[in-house]
Amino acid sequence: MILNKKKQKGFSLIEIILYLGLLSIILTVLAVFFQEEIFLKAKINDKVEIVDNGQFALNKIVWYLKQAESLNAPAVSQSQNTLSLNLADSAQNPVVFFVENNILKIKIANNEPVALTNERVKVSEITFSNFAFPNKEPIIQIKLQLASASNFLLGRQNQPISLQTSIKMGQ
Repeated sequence: MILNKKKQKGFSLIEIILYLGLLSIILTVLAVFFQEEIFLKAKINDKVEIVDNGQFALNKIVWYLKQAESLNAPAVSQSQNTLSLNLADSAQNPVVFFVENNILKIKIANNEPVALTNERVKVSEITFSNFAFPNKEPIIQIKLQLASASNFLLGRQNQPISLQTSIKMGQ
């Protein structure tokens, strides 16, 4: 008895199922990797946005403190969440820094307040402390706590960032 063996062309059903299973496992691992990569990039972008906004706001406050002629608030040895100063140009007085709806703002004289931070960053806390010495210019300490206003990282750790600086007025 002679058996004719035909050459088999193509794949069997079991081979196709195995290949598809292996391919799905590889694609799942890649998808998880890329998802983590996207979340990591979003988290880094949020941190950069927070630090840039905070540093810009601190620089603006420091600039006005260096230009200031006198300090209205906070009082000596006091801390509060607003800063009020007077400049040499009385038309610009007072210059007030405050937080409204989680946005740091500056109000010059009777003009409308202007935002120093954008809507992607929320200011959770700001403290101005007046460390004055007798007959000396006040030293103002600024503590600023910022967080991301983004909901993209919902369910993930979103730590606030604290920035702090001290400046001697008028210098």
